[in-house]
Amino acid sequence: MALGKKLKELLDDKNITVKEFAQNIGVAPTTLYSFIKRDSDTGKLDLISKISNGLGMSIEDFLQLDYEYQGKMYMPDGSVKNFYAPKSEGINTIAAHFEGEEFTEEELEQIMKFAEFVKSQRKDKD
Repeated sequence: MALGKKLKELLDDKNITVKEFAQNIGVAPTTLYSFIKRDSDTGKLDLISKISNGLGMSIEDFLQLDYEYQGKMYMPDGSVKNFYAPKSEGINTIAAHFEGEEFTEEELEQIMKFAEFVKSQRKDKD
């Protein structure tokens, strides 16, 4: 789901009209109507920031509404970040098969390389 549709659904869930919300966040209603109609996957950072703040969520949360938590990712600087991937109807990622496991970035790279190797060995290559 793109951002315009997400915004419209969130406003509908909160029983807020586009016009009311636009006034609350200090943007022209036409800007939000256009944003919703375009239903783009992107938007100007300033507008996204105003929308997410107006909804009481972080920019990251607004952008990741259709994503689900996959696990922790260990960054080269030593920090740990949560890893999200698009929601799917089935298990389509390797990470989903290792529920509860935590891998370093290097280990994840090795797993992906091995997966590519296994795919290259298929007899009925796509």
